[in-house]
Amino acid sequence: SFDENLPPLNTDEDRWHIQNAFFDVFLTELGDSQPLYFRFGRQELLFGVERLVSPLDWGNTRRTFEGFSLISHGPEWDLDAFATRPVTRLDPERDRGDASQTFSGVYATYHGDENHLFDFFWLWSREQDEVPALADGSRHTTGMRWYYERPVKNIYDEVCSVWLAEVEGAYQFGHDNDLTVQAGFFTAGVGHTWKDLPWEPTLWGYFDWASGDRDPTDGETNTFNQLFPLSHKYLG
Repeated sequence: SFDENLPPLNTDEDRWHIQNAFFDVFLTELGDSQPLYFRFGRQELLFGVERLVSPLDWGNTRRTFEGFSLISHGPEWDLDAFATRPVTRLDPERDRGDASQTFSGVYATYHGDENHLFDFFWLWSREQDEVPALADGSRHTTGMRWYYERPVKNIYDEVCSVWLAEVEGAYQFGHDNDLTVQAGFFTAGVGHTWKDLPWEPTLWGYFDWASGDRDPTDGETNTFNQLFPLSHKYLG
């Protein structure tokens, strides 16, 4: 971009940026070959396919958080629990964790089946200052995702294509300042990968739905908050 007169956005530049600076401490093992780590410091959060939590690779400066995490990834289950503050760049001198906002939750992934994958999550976003302009005073988001792959073989017993399917949804509740939150989203898709073609192209078809608010005077808000998504990937 050249000869721009507009001031930079909050995600355009950061003169004092440290993406990651954390310590990992080994605590114990959960079962066979599943270590449990405690993480403290500045860290990225990336869960599922980034519909709700993403480091935002699309942006000029990547999204990061400061806080604590418990991390345990194993042969069948991945478990992440965290309590963090989003890093803000409103201070021109340096970036820092937003003391007024907390983001915490638990994210579990089961990948012990060759063809199926399941995500289960609870996420809590809270704005202690309850700034009217923000969309989340205190919101809990609970939901799950299912992903499926079915290989198709040719007469030589070689995988020539793969059928794909995905379903994800969540329910959101809490309060937005003085309004009660009742919201949600749902998405479902079917795809196909051609393994025997050059570049192995994949084609998806999706249905996406998220709730919105019809009446701003009824004491309830139904607008779904995407939290910290990679929204360009799904919404353009």
